[in-house]
Amino acid sequence: MLLFVALSWGASNLAISTCLTELSPLTINIFRFIAAVVTVAVLGFKKLRSLNMTTVRYAFLMGIFLTGNYFFTNIGIANTTLSNAGFYCGLAVIFAPVGEWVFFGKKPDRKLWFVIAICFVGVFLMSMKGDFTINTANLKGDIFCICCALSYTGNILITDKAVMDERTDAYNLGAMQIGFTLLWSTVLAELFEHPVLPQSGTVIFCIIFLGVFCTGLAFVIQPIAQQYTTGTHVGLILALEPVFCAIIAFLFAGEVLFAQNYVGMVLLMLGIVILEIDFKPKKEKK
Repeated sequence: MLLFVALSWGASNLAISTCLTELSPLTINIFRFIAAVVTVAVLGFKKLRSLNMTTVRYAFLMGIFLTGNYFFTNIGIANTTLSNAGFYCGLAVIFAPVGEWVFFGKKPDRKLWFVIAICFVGVFLMSMKGDFTINTANLKGDIFCICCALSYTGNILITDKAVMDERTDAYNLGAMQIGFTLLWSTVLAELFEHPVLPQSGTVIFCIIFLGVFCTGLAFVIQPIAQQYTTGTHVGLILALEPVFCAIIAFLFAGEVLFAQNYVGMVLLMLGIVILEIDFKPKKEKK
């Protein structure tokens, strides 16, 4: 289920980039989450009848971080490459175990610090141009994408706590966070932008794809699947998103980066793999 989410999100950056040709960042989120709300309402109308205030309170907080996530994502994509956006936004896989340690007292493995060092080098290489100087043209977008990863980490941590609460329903949790994100996005768009309707069929198709597959289905799937794993493992599985994103950017957008940028991407994926592998001897694990 989470792999389906990762594949959908890998394609989402190209769809967002297309939408940005006609719509501003927060306006994209309005239409995206309208489609998402319709999707979750159609799929689970009967379940929504059992909604309780505990679920609403968790979803309220999750919606705040999710709004920040998509606000930073859209601005980031507008100011950097699709591949960079995918990998920087995927840094939530590294931030999640650190967040679990800081806020929940779940002490991470010592290898986490080694992984952070590898990923730091990877991020540094991804930010360079062909002459090994900092690519200032993409710097603003890269920073916004890192902020996206931080915001999504907050969403993962709250979701992890919420699904462990017996009073919450996973479907309602995912549905309500989408509703709150639509609310916050609409308020922010009215304050800081001038929302307009999408004009071309391509942009409308991308909005529907983003709303139905990348949001409506994805954010209902995530809390349901997260009942059977941990927040850290969710981040690890969803870390495949930037790989899909880079492949799609190459195949459909003709995006070719500098050699050191790809080395940086390999280092980030290496860090993720190391974090996933359990190196403890069998006796110690037992």
